[in-house]
Order: sequence, then C-alpha cells, then structure tokens
Amino acid sequence: MPEPLAVACKPSRAISVMYIHGADDPLVPINGGKIGFRSGRSFGECISLADGEAFWRKNDGIRSAPTATDLPDRVGDGTRVRLEIWSGGAHDTEIVVYTILGRGHTWAGGPQYLPRLVVGKASQNLNATRTICEFFQAQVLP
Repeated sequence: MPEPLAVACKPSRAISVMYIHGADDPLVPINGGKIGFRSGRSFGECISLADGEAFWRKNDGIRSAPTATDLPDRVGDGTRVRLEIWSGGAHDTEIVVYTILGRGHTWAGGPQYLPRLVVGKASQNLNATRTICEFFQAQVLP
C-alpha cells in the first residue's frame, strides 16, 4: 500500500481485502520502504505488509487472531506459500494474505518475465489468477 494512500485512505465501510506478496520482492519491499529498482530510482514509499494488514483489520473491526496455514509445495521450485486469514469482520469481511517465501515481484503462477536479478524469482506454487477470481466470487456486498 503506498504510504500516501495509507495516510489518506478513509474507507466508508468494511471490505474484504486480499494480498499476494512475494517475501523477496526487490521492487515493493515486504517490510515497507522505497519502491523501485536497486538502481536507486524511487517511485515513492510503501508501508509494510504487516501495517497494511493491520490497517484493514482495524477498518473491518477484526480483533481475532488469524488462521495460518503453510500450503503444500506443489512444484518444488524453491518457493513456499503461507496463507493467513483474519475473519469475523463487520458484514463477514475478512483479510486474506498469501505470502510467498522465495518469490519476487512476479505474477504467482506466471512466467519468469525478467531476470531474477531484476524482479526476483517467479513462483508456480500459487495460481494468482485463479486465487483472485475465487476470492472475489466468494465476496458479498453488504
């Protein structure tokens, strides 16, 4: 979540949110900081994934601990997927977070579109397209 948006965002209601983030993303760091390539050019700053999760949990009124699951290694590509779900928000909202250990700034389930040195490693242990479609199909507007 870009830092300026985190400050200015004032949602009018609770909504479910899903993140899919590579733990080794060299462009959008999971712990927050400068967005951009290692060359030094910055495209702004982002908050950490943990701060983004906390923002949406607060917005949705979620106070419970997450359920956490390490998904099976389906392909042996050196990446692993951790799924955390915070449920029980207003209007049955939830925060769903897929953290892909070993993955960079690539589309989960997609090709290695640039060298690993530039974008990090691609992961085939999650199909982001299918996962996003299933997430939205399960959501109901209040």
